[in-house]
Amino acid sequence: MDQHQINTFELPHTADYSKNSRHVAPNASPCAVCGKSVLNPKYWVHVVWGTEIILPDVEWPDPSSDLGCQPVGVACVKNHPELKPYLYHGWNKYYNEFPKKP
Repeated sequence: MDQHQINTFELPHTADYSKNSRHVAPNASPCAVCGKSVLNPKYWVHVVWGTEIILPDVEWPDPSSDLGCQPVGVACVKNHPELKPYLYHGWNKYYNEFPKKP
């Protein structure tokens, strides 16, 4: 399937994303939505083209524009219910496996 035929959803970045992502705590990752520190991520989204996300069961055909899974903080999951179909739950960082759907 061509990447232009795959439905994507624009990641809802908050207004403070850039500012927050510059101050991420050590051993943490920035939340894909707000940029704040996420120490033990429970939720992830698969990011492509930098600002778009795809459904968990979709295989992205272009590795050059695939940014992989990025964490989403619990507060952003609650504040953005439109993300629910796009969320992965958990992550096996030792085996680099895709997380499971919630």
